[in-house]
Amino acid sequence: MSRSYYLAIEPPPVDRARLSLVMRRLGNTSPLPHITVVEPPRLSPELWWWDSIVDVSAHQGPITVALEGVQNFDDRVLYVAVYAPALVDLRRQLLEVTGPTTNEPATARGDSTFIPHLTLAMARRGRSLPERETVEPLLAHLEAFRALELTLYRRDIPAHAYRAWRRLPLCAS
Repeated sequence: MSRSYYLAIEPPPVDRARLSLVMRRLGNTSPLPHITVVEPPRLSPELWWWDSIVDVSAHQGPITVALEGVQNFDDRVLYVAVYAPALVDLRRQLLEVTGPTTNEPATARGDSTFIPHLTLAMARRGRSLPERETVEPLLAHLEAFRALELTLYRRDIPAHAYRAWRRLPLCAS
């Protein structure tokens, strides 16, 4: 079995539901509104890092996440920009305890390319991204939120969808 995992912060349930509707409208067939904190290639499928992740989340308090409007990465990805300095620090801590994957070059291990964001749509074969201006009104209801937990997503079979598997409270006082 070829499992893979990633760690993410999710918006509150009401916003997740609304974002999911917008994402479907934009052509995303299986939307999981989230902000990736540690992407799949960085987490070993053997879960040797699990206890360390639990420890990091237990010492991290809730994270304030400000949403800063719709942006895009080139013409490939349409996303909601996120401002959350504590999220960048949480990522750094998580990368320290999960270590590099065996196939990851040393230069790819840092945080310099991490841009916290919430993906809305990705350009697919023959389909371009919608214009930012047409999407922004659909997201006018979104406000800053406090993330209270870290979610571990799991995929059991390649090319199948990820699902939320475990939730870890961000519970430092």
